[in-house]
Amino acid sequence: MNKKIFLLGFVLVTLTIFGKVFVYANTPKTVIFSGIDDKKISVSTNQTFSEQKNSSTEISTVKAGDIIEIDSSQEIVIGVSDDGRYITMPLEDYQFEHQNN
Repeated sequence: MNKKIFLLGFVLVTLTIFGKVFVYANTPKTVIFSGIDDKKISVSTNQTFSEQKNSSTEISTVKAGDIIEIDSSQEIVIGVSDDGRYITMPLEDYQFEHQNN
């Protein structure tokens, strides 16, 4: 009887732990980027840094406002996070947006 109770308790604890790990892994994480003019940009993502790094062009040091070339098009860096990730938008779109404001 004691073995069955112990085994049942062990299974329940194990399932609880795996359930919490699964929920944590699939919960969007919020990343704060320092943007142009020191504006803060908040982005929610399910990707880890290594997944994002492998899918983007690696540039060693970028800062908000830099113009970089990605796949033969000019992009402006609109935000950089503390861990080196950055977000961009097409330079044309950025210029058009700021001409109309």
